[in-house]
Amino acid sequence: MRSLRIRNPMNVDEFICNPAEEDTEMEVLSAEDLLSGVCDAALAESAEQASDDGTDEDDAVVDPLDALTTADKADAVRSVIFMLAEHPDVEMKATEGLRTLQQRVREQLRVEREAVLTQTSIRGFFSAL
Repeated sequence: MRSLRIRNPMNVDEFICNPAEEDTEMEVLSAEDLLSGVCDAALAESAEQASDDGTDEDDAVVDPLDALTTADKADAVRSVIFMLAEHPDVEMKATEGLRTLQQRVREQLRVEREAVLTQTSIRGFFSAL
């Protein structure tokens, strides 16, 4: 220890078996007590405290399409159409619906791009910057 230049070496036994904590007791429940419902109140109380983080998981419904931009949606539709070109037996059935979807997404993308370029007032110009 002196070669390591440690000033106050700690006894490992004192660290692992701390004398101040030796007389600490915890309640030990048997399997029958756990299954019989003796500790239901304590469990319910601890569960209520654990869920006090302020977020309700049931109320937070996340739509995965909200995270995608219109350009991402257009890229995804294009990728699926290219993938279907490799499978001619499925291509005819699914391509018609995908082409319609692709047209709608392209129209939405065009509207979004034109909305950025449309200036309705001088205030709108400065607020866009």
